[in-house]
Amino acid sequence: MDTPGVFTITAHDAAILESWIRSTSLQQGQITRAKIILALSEGMPVMDVAAAQRVSRKTVHKWKTRFIESGPEGLLDQARPGRPSVIDAEIVNRVLTLTTSRIPHESTHWSVSLMAKYAGVTTWQVRQIWNAADLKPHRLRTFK
Repeated sequence: MDTPGVFTITAHDAAILESWIRSTSLQQGQITRAKIILALSEGMPVMDVAAAQRVSRKTVHKWKTRFIESGPEGLLDQARPGRPSVIDAEIVNRVLTLTTSRIPHESTHWSVSLMAKYAGVTTWQVRQIWNAADLKPHRLRTFK
């Protein structure tokens, strides 16, 4: 794949990267990484690739190394370090039960702040639970 002084990629990998560049649904970072690898495979110097993509030389070398090690999959975002968010199952159950089985006395539907007040949790927790369950209680299907 990489001989001294020359960086080459397979036709299959080039086709994958070119399809990424044409995509309208991928994240911009992934498209930029594909452009970096394709430019390097065309013989463009690292400095020129960095300038064209508005990234540092270090970034170009990073993605080149990741591509050499893992191919196109190496250009995908990896999990970031940090503590995973954990919401107790009892809290999740309480919020989902209230959301689906009751209507608040103060309103015609649940709001994030109103649910947080009723369930005794934070608004952040309510948003996380509703997003995970794909619930949107503020969007009613019918007029009440």
